[in-house]
Amino acid sequence: MRSCSWSGAASAGRVALVAALAWGAFFSASLALRQGDVSRFVVAGDHFVDASRAPAGLHVRQGSHGYDGQFHYRLALDPWTDRQEDHGVRLDRPEYRQQRILYPLLAHALALGRADRVPAALVAVNGLCVVVLAGLGAALARRCGRSAWLGLAFSLYPGLLLAFARDLAEICEVTAAAAGLLLLRGSHARWAAVPLSLAVLARESAILLAGAVFLAWLPRRGWLARAATDARPPAIAWLAPAATFLAWQAWIAARWEVAFLFGTSGRGIEKSGLGWLGRLAGTLHGEPPQPLVTALEIGWLLAVAAALLLVLRASRASLAEKLAALLLGALLLSRGESVWIEDWAFLRVSSSFWLTALLVLAQASGRAPLWLAGTGVAGFVLLAPLVLARP
Repeated sequence: MRSCSWSGAASAGRVALVAALAWGAFFSASLALRQGDVSRFVVAGDHFVDASRAPAGLHVRQGSHGYDGQFHYRLALDPWTDRQEDHGVRLDRPEYRQQRILYPLLAHALALGRADRVPAALVAVNGLCVVVLAGLGAALARRCGRSAWLGLAFSLYPGLLLAFARDLAEICEVTAAAAGLLLLRGSHARWAAVPLSLAVLARESAILLAGAVFLAWLPRRGWLARAATDARPPAIAWLAPAATFLAWQAWIAARWEVAFLFGTSGRGIEKSGLGWLGRLAGTLHGEPPQPLVTALEIGWLLAVAAALLLVLRASRASLAEKLAALLLGALLLSRGESVWIEDWAFLRVSSSFWLTALLVLAQASGRAPLWLAGTGVAGFVLLAPLVLARP
C-alpha cells in the first residue's frame, strides 16, 4: 500500500480547511441563535438538572427533559463519578451513560477540570474532531484512488450536524473509527488497535468494528475467501479493542452493581426491530414533526444500504471494511422504535454506518459512488438550516 506523499498531505490539509470553514459557519450561526451562550449546546432540562445546584453559567431549559448532551456534560465534570446525582445533574442510567466515556473525558481534560470551561470544551472537542475527520477522510479517499475532496463527504455527514448541535458522542466515535480504518490500510496496521480501542470507549456499538476485523483475521473460506482482496489484519487490531471493551464494561458493572454487559445496554433488547419501517409508515400519517423530511432521510439511508449491497462484491475494499459496513448496516436497520423515533436519533446513530459504507462505495468502479457521496454533502447543506431552526 502506497504511503502518503507531501502532496497528499497538502490535499488533506485543504480538505480539512474547507471542512473547518463549513463547520465554523454552522457553529457561528448556532451560537448566534443561542444568544452567544455556548452552554445551550448542552441542552440541559430541569427534569434532570437542578439549576440552583448546577455549576454557574449552565443554561437549563424549564419544563424540559433536555437531551443526551446533559449527561456528557455531567461526566465531563467528573468522568469517574460513582454518584447518580452530583453537581445538580442526575444521570438517568449511569451505567449506560458512563459507557461512552471518551467524549466527556476529552472535554474534562481540555477544560483542565474547571466546570466553567466544560461547555466550551465539549463544543471544542467535537469541532476539532470534525476537522480531523475531514483530513482522515481525504487520506482514505486517496488510498482508494479517489480525489482527496471525497474526504468532505466523511466530515459533512448530515447526522453529525445533530451530534454537534447537542454535544453528543458520535463525532468522537466516527473520528476514532476513521483513524483505525486508515491505519489498517497502511504498513503499520497494528497501530490501528489504538484508535479502534478509543472508538469502543466513545460508543459501545463500535465493538462491531473490532468484530469485523476479527472475522477478517480468521482463516478465509467460502464467501470470505472470495470477498477478500487483502491480507489478514494483525490480531492486535481486534484483540486490543475487544479487551478494552470488556475491561471497561466490567469496571462499569462493578461500579454500578449491574449485570455484566447485558445490564449496560440502556434499554436492553428492544421489543421490536425494523423500527425504520414503522417510522416510514408513520410519515404517511404526518406523525413526525417534519414527515416529508423524515421520509426523505430514511429513503436516503435505504438507498445507501442498497448501493452498498450492489457494489459489495466488486468493490476493492478490504474484507474488514466490507464486513464492518454490513454489520453496522444490519445493526442500524434492525433497531427498534427507540432509535427510529426521530431523525435526531437515527441519523446520528447511522454515522459509523455511513463511514464504512462510503469507504466501500469509494472503492467501486464508476462515478455512481461519487454521486452518492455528493448527496451526503448536499444533505448536510440542506439539513443545516433545519437544525438551526430547532435547537
